[in-house]
Amino acid sequence: MTALGAVSGPDDGVIDFSDAAALRELSGGELLNEWGLVRMRGFGPLADNWRLLPDSLGIDPEAVDYAITVGASLNRVTTLVGGQDESAVRTAAQAAGWSDGDVLRHDLDGEQQLTMLYGWIAPEGDTVVFGGRQAETGGDPASDDPDVHAIAACLGDVVAAFFMPSAAVGLLPVGGDEAVSVYCVLGDEAAAASIEHELATGVSAFSGRAYAELFPEQTVAESDGVVRVELSAGPGPLDTVIQMLRRGELPAG
Repeated sequence: MTALGAVSGPDDGVIDFSDAAALRELSGGELLNEWGLVRMRGFGPLADNWRLLPDSLGIDPEAVDYAITVGASLNRVTTLVGGQDESAVRTAAQAAGWSDGDVLRHDLDGEQQLTMLYGWIAPEGDTVVFGGRQAETGGDPASDDPDVHAIAACLGDVVAAFFMPSAAVGLLPVGGDEAVSVYCVLGDEAAAASIEHELATGVSAFSGRAYAELFPEQTVAESDGVVRVELSAGPGPLDTVIQMLRRGELPAG
């Protein structure tokens, strides 16, 4: 997940990541199959404007290599890495009323939904950064945070991931429309033992189903202060475990 070194944003521990190029290949370019439903991860609110981006801002979402959103609401920063033409983005944005300069800005405009979500755009080379109306420009790379760095290293080569403070879940393709969910959480050997016990005997507070039923195959291991859990879920959306993390539904040790 070296792409995290290219993004910055608010230091609140929330990061939504996608290897957009890999997901494009896995989905066959579709949006409504198993992998296609994961493709919007990392794009933040831009996902709702997907088909409008080429005409409104000169952005080609089908050419993005990585999409990463850090933070939420007015402080969010969304970075689209790769596949963009800085000149085309600047021309289209300025035609839509965004200011000139290194960082393009726009006042709130009820006729342009994007201005309700983002206050500035910073195109540079093949990358475009969008900042929420209260987001600051610049900042340290997300990967400079030691916790984020440790958890990202634990996740490995996942194609999508969602980070919260001290934990993350990523999707590792294993062939066809199947994936293993990798759950990484800061913790020691005692935490690993607690998580393993809870997954073997506990029940999801959200669904009321036993973890052992939800995840027929599980492995738990600890290394360098991070617990790594691999979960193979039954039928359902590929990002089920990501949603469970967001709901606080996974044992944390």
